[in-house]
Amino acid sequence: MLVYTEKISERIRYSFETVLRERLGIAFSFTDDEYFFEKYDGNKINYSKKKFKKCLNILPVGLLHERGINPAWNNTYCNDEEPTLPSAYPEDIFSAIFYHLSSYREYVRTALDKHGRTLPDKCALMHKVPIVDMWIENFSMHLNQVFPDLTIKKNKYSAISTIDVDTAYAFSNKHWAIALGGYLKSLLNLDIETIKLRTSVLMDNEKDPYDTFEYLQNVHNCMDIQSIFFFLLADYGRHDRNICWKNKNYRKLIKEISSQSEVGIHLSYHSVDDMDRMKKEIFRLESILEKPVRKSRQHYLRLRLPITYRYLEALGIEEDYSMGYPTEDCFRTATSFPYYFYDLDQEKKLNVKIHPISYMEITYQHYKKLSPEQALICIRQKINIVKKYNGSLVSLWHNESVSEYKHWKGWRKVFEEAMNNMMK
Repeated sequence: MLVYTEKISERIRYSFETVLRERLGIAFSFTDDEYFFEKYDGNKINYSKKKFKKCLNILPVGLLHERGINPAWNNTYCNDEEPTLPSAYPEDIFSAIFYHLSSYREYVRTALDKHGRTLPDKCALMHKVPIVDMWIENFSMHLNQVFPDLTIKKNKYSAISTIDVDTAYAFSNKHWAIALGGYLKSLLNLDIETIKLRTSVLMDNEKDPYDTFEYLQNVHNCMDIQSIFFFLLADYGRHDRNICWKNKNYRKLIKEISSQSEVGIHLSYHSVDDMDRMKKEIFRLESILEKPVRKSRQHYLRLRLPITYRYLEALGIEEDYSMGYPTEDCFRTATSFPYYFYDLDQEKKLNVKIHPISYMEITYQHYKKLSPEQALICIRQKINIVKKYNGSLVSLWHNESVSEYKHWKGWRKVFEEAMNNMMK
């Protein structure tokens, strides 16, 4: 495939690489030589305001020829007044996809929640369906009509179960001061059941309720599901209540998990724009695993675009699994497929592949206040949507959410049904 454009910008290079080469498996090259393009006897796309014969002409809207942020593009691609879903694909599909994958909208809209996370707006609610995936599928069918001899890659549905380990244990392996504080809190709340359970666990008479790791591994193995565990190794704080990274039992657990599943770093709450903190926490996991760490997820799914990904790239992280809205089960960048992050400030592609989150159990349990039965319906719908477009499904669960402890009663069955549906 030959692509003509009058000026090959970084945005154009990124967009065509993402759509043609990565998603559709089409090898192509660029040219800005009009004469060479006209004489070329093969499949070709014209991405310019000029008109050529015997090719697919796509008229650029201008976004990919710009630099920096122009708020006016939100009116083109994200109309809060009347969100719509195109049935085919936008005329300039490459600009539309760039707008979504680059998180362009989030550089303009600044509404944040109490954790400093971007709040989903009305436009985000369109992304119950991964419209980028829909557009690319429709575009590929059009390419086959225009170029009958063109070979296009058929994507296969895939699924990954990811587990965040914020707190490996509810009671055990904690500093004595934290354990004492837990007793006092339960006493003040007259929570006798928790006092009894904590005592039983600390006396080794009962298993810690959050110690669900053997169960999780058994489910993954029985259903042949790829899994990644993200471990929090932060300094203890208000939002980071993990077991101390020096604890021998915690280190042993991480090593055992890594023998069966992939392991990544769950970067702490305040690491989002603190490169030194990121570096320290990555080093801790690498010292436990005795090998480089290449996968990450931000705690609370906090992101600062583009700085978080710029730091991750500098520290050798190659894949990140933080792209999702905690409060809504939307596709944050309108796709389920992995893609490389584009830095709009530096105008370049970063070597960090983003794996969008398809759904998170806390979205349903905590934010939407759904029952396990209601949540399962939503999860099944999300799985079916990803399967429809042969996408990449990434689920997010926590070790405590399958504990059947307190507010998580009934959720283990949801997890099992979800895993089963993911692999059908």
